[in-house]
Amino acid sequence: MSVKLNLKGIQELKEQLALKLYEGCVDGAAILQENTPIDTKRLWKSTRPSEVSINKFAIRCGIVAGGQSLQGITRETTITRDVVYAIFVNNRTGYIDNTMTEIVSAIEGKLSD
Repeated sequence: MSVKLNLKGIQELKEQLALKLYEGCVDGAAILQENTPIDTKRLWKSTRPSEVSINKFAIRCGIVAGGQSLQGITRETTITRDVVYAIFVNNRTGYIDNTMTEIVSAIEGKLSD
């Protein structure tokens, strides 16, 4: 017996899932921001969802903290510095580890809507 795949329907489903995943990552990024230790607020500002990618086998989106060069917000407002220290801050404070359950729940919530 041969099965005929509806490739257009599959692509539409992938796009719907990708949108839900992205929305979950937006919510997760907001949760991470709420728990980010504030100094110059560069790390807070750099926290965001990554772009969604869809390929034949996977839909990917994540949350990124850092990876940008930004001016400070609360101080050092005229100085641009690289934000490459999210792992160091997490190792020191646990701000990512301590919110992981809440972030996962936010993403799962969007996927199950």
